[in-house]
Amino acid sequence: MPLDLDRTVRFMERLTIRSRDTGERISFRLRPQQQRVIVMLKEHMGKGRRAFAIFLKARRVGISTLVGGLQMAHVAAKPDSHAAIIAQTREVSKELFDQAAGFAKDLQTINPGVLVMNNELIIPHQQGPDSNLRHYTAATIWGTRGLTLSAVHMTEAAFYPYEGAYRSILNTLSSADPDCVCMIETTANGMEGPGESYYEYWNAAVAGENEFLPIFLPWYEDEAYVADPETAKDAPATDYEKWLMNEIRGVDGKKITIGKERIAWHRLTLATKCEGRIDVWRSEFP
Repeated sequence: MPLDLDRTVRFMERLTIRSRDTGERISFRLRPQQQRVIVMLKEHMGKGRRAFAIFLKARRVGISTLVGGLQMAHVAAKPDSHAAIIAQTREVSKELFDQAAGFAKDLQTINPGVLVMNNELIIPHQQGPDSNLRHYTAATIWGTRGLTLSAVHMTEAAFYPYEGAYRSILNTLSSADPDCVCMIETTANGMEGPGESYYEYWNAAVAGENEFLPIFLPWYEDEAYVADPETAKDAPATDYEKWLMNEIRGVDGKKITIGKERIAWHRLTLATKCEGRIDVWRSEFP
């Protein structure tokens, strides 16, 4: 059976995560954007579709963490399931694997047989074969034909520098299994070169031409992305700020209000983390 997302949310609430602000271990409680993703996935799956989604997102909005929770729920619920975290670099895949290992240690309180190893998590099942979760780089998967996976997390997927990587990865998933999970998440990386495959998959999802649900998570929806509005009293001071404050519309066509507290955060982040370049900003914080 496909994941029951209501039960999955309750399952994730029994796990702990590292706070993005303090670094401390805290209970996994979904933030508003994560909650919206669950609602959208429920609607998508309610139409008989699989849990396949492709994200265009700003940095640090919690999607990698949410997908990690979904993968852990998948391997905990489904015997003989095989999940993979796939990143551009080993360092990134290992970081997300370590997060999953934290989830697995939390799971040991209710399933003591869970094993946490350097490169693999094993989750035993009384009613079938064990499940597992491993991590890879896109280079490892590229050209592979032998793997069979039931849940794939492709992270920073616009940065895979291998032609055919998407084809190799997505063909590890069964075309018939209704339980399969596939999540592609990334910041943008242009329309050509390493970013081309992601760009094409995103546009195809928007057009309804593939199996993926397109989910856009802009920076201005994050409740933490605000700063002292006094530092942006003169806003809008640039054409981009005018566009932000006056032109943005939601999917329903209604105007989205972006106040000076968000413009203040935009200015600070643009100068501090994006080299003062709007093109870098647009990629990191769409």
